[in-house]
Amino acid sequence: MRFVPSLLALPLLVSCLAPAARAADAAPVPYIEVKGTAERVLDYDRVNLTFDFSVEGRDSTDVTKRIAERLSKAVQALEAAGYKGPDVEVSGPRTEAKYGEVRETRGSVSTQTMRITGYESSAAVIVRTGDFSAISRLTGLMLDQGANMEQPAYYLARGDEINRELAPEAARDALARARRIIEGAGAKAGRILLITTQETPAAPRALQVMEMTSVRSAAAVDIPHRPGQAFLSYAVVMRVEIVQP
Repeated sequence: MRFVPSLLALPLLVSCLAPAARAADAAPVPYIEVKGTAERVLDYDRVNLTFDFSVEGRDSTDVTKRIAERLSKAVQALEAAGYKGPDVEVSGPRTEAKYGEVRETRGSVSTQTMRITGYESSAAVIVRTGDFSAISRLTGLMLDQGANMEQPAYYLARGDEINRELAPEAARDALARARRIIEGAGAKAGRILLITTQETPAAPRALQVMEMTSVRSAAAVDIPHRPGQAFLSYAVVMRVEIVQP
């Protein structure tokens, strides 16, 4: 038996096929993809100075109390020198058990077991400043409090602000590049079809300095500071429609 479609169903069938046919016939939008950039090279303007404190002992309560006393004296010394509030951060203290092998002998049998042999409590004081000439004085002050110094880390305080300024510059550079290429080919630039961004933050720079663990006198510390420069880059990838004349 042959199937004969109803005449009433034909308009519905045609209306369903029409959008698919139109989509198939639609030509892709011609475009060009370009990359625009904006860059800055700026002097580092801030530094993080990290000073580590640690004490060891047989009793956990005792080492925690002693590290707290050291931290208190260190913070008081910094406040007396004019450093407090958000410029001073205290991390810790943290107390951990120390383990070691202990040999036990029972009769003719000797065994080795891991046991707690003591405790270590550690903490850090971080000082932030934009006065690089104060690095030696701050270092001596903290070393006199029994701290060990980590490598100073220079950074750019206005990094996020600078990147916000670079973003529109990179976008204008990308659009200008696209227009030059399109118009050079005898066409016109149309709509902006897509924009993606690529941000390169200014990473903190650590300064290689001499070992400080054995220095305990402010008069013996003279740190050369060479902060260097931060390189910030912002890129915009843009797709621009090509309109044929």
